[in-house]
Amino acid sequence: MNELAYSFSLTTFSPTGHLRQITHALAAVESGRLSVGIKCERGVILLCHKQNESPLVDYSTIRLVVNVSPHVGITYSGFSADFRNLLSLCRKANEKYFGEFQESMPVNMIARDLAAIMQEYTQQGGVRPFGCSVLLAGRSMADEHTIQDADGRKKHGYVLYQVDSSGSYYTWKATANGKGSNQAREFLERKYVEAMSVTDGIILGLSCLQEYVDGDVTSDTVEVGMVSEEDGLFHQLSKQEVEEYLKQIE
Repeated sequence: MNELAYSFSLTTFSPTGHLRQITHALAAVESGRLSVGIKCERGVILLCHKQNESPLVDYSTIRLVVNVSPHVGITYSGFSADFRNLLSLCRKANEKYFGEFQESMPVNMIARDLAAIMQEYTQQGGVRPFGCSVLLAGRSMADEHTIQDADGRKKHGYVLYQVDSSGSYYTWKATANGKGSNQAREFLERKYVEAMSVTDGIILGLSCLQEYVDGDVTSDTVEVGMVSEEDGLFHQLSKQEVEEYLKQIE
């Protein structure tokens, strides 16, 4: 039977073993705005570019790098409406966790729960997969992410997660989603250094955006957020801070 016959079915595998609606959802991500995540020695950076919009658009109303909680940040590529729904689910999960444990939900648990929700939407009738993939940055409480400091003491490390439309989730050293992401990942593979500082990570991320986005990379069209060991909080860089970093790569 022709592969196209399975294109509209969410729950039926094609003869080649594909769920075509998931393939289409991932294609929507690949045509979206370019987002980049980079894990540094002492933190994680998230960046996202605002695609070329109408000159009448007020860029200040477009929010791409935001907080899930004071300690966890998120960005995305794909459909903004789908992302708003996922962001709301993440924040509700964090509120419930905080009410029970009086602390923010660790990023590994947010990624796990978000992936479970996104996977459910790949096997139910009457729904469709989410047309976006997200990057999450924060401190993980998972044993596999425990590291040792200079004094030999164990501590929980900061990690970068990707959760895609299929419900799969992974930790990355550096990755990119959206239009031009294949070339962007190749760029990151060449330039990435595990021991890089947060400052170097921001410069690398901005350099990657400059190479592979359509349009200008300015403080108006780029959002940058970071979480680091300095205070454990996820901060969004101001336009002035982004401008200073951009000057370093001109």
